[in-house]
Amino acid sequence: MERLSLVWMGEWDETKLEGVNGHKWIPSQRERNYFVNTRGFNRIDCTHGLDIEREIEGELATFVWQENNLWFLVWKERNPEKKRLEGLKEKLKPIYDELERLINEYPDSCSLERLLSNRNLSCKEFVDTYKVLRGMDGEIRLSSTGRACRRVCFDKIFRLIDWNDDFEFL
Repeated sequence: MERLSLVWMGEWDETKLEGVNGHKWIPSQRERNYFVNTRGFNRIDCTHGLDIEREIEGELATFVWQENNLWFLVWKERNPEKKRLEGLKEKLKPIYDELERLINEYPDSCSLERLLSNRNLSCKEFVDTYKVLRGMDGEIRLSSTGRACRRVCFDKIFRLIDWNDDFEFL
C-alpha cells in the first residue's frame, strides 16, 4: 500500500493520533510534498504530518490531515521532487532545441523571449520570467508566427516544470 485516504467528517484534532510512535517532519528525512497522480491534485503538503518509521526496513510513512481527509502516505521515494527535477533537463532538451531553431528562423524575439530560451535558467528563474511574459499578454500581441511558436514552447516548458512555489532547493 502506498497511500490511504479516510474521509473525516467534523473537526480534526491532532490528539486523535496520540499514542502513535512518531515525530514531526524532519526536512533532511524527506521532502515536504507527497506526489499523488490524480487529476487536478498532485501534491499533498506533509509539513504538519506525523512521520512514523519502521526500524527494520527503514520505510517512512506519514499521517497528515488535509481538507476533510486523513491521509496515510508511504514514502517509496523520500525525495520525489528532487528526482523528478533531475530528469527534467533531458525532457526539456528537445523543446529548447526547437526554441533555438525558432529564434534563428524568426529573429523578432523580445528580450524576455530570448531569456526564456536560455536552457541554463533554473526552474525558478524560468517560472518567474514566464509569469512576467504572460502578464504582458494584454500589451504584447502575438503578431508573428515566430512569437506564436515560441509561446507554444514556453507553455510546454512551464507545464513540464510543474512549478510549486515552496520548492526550497532550486
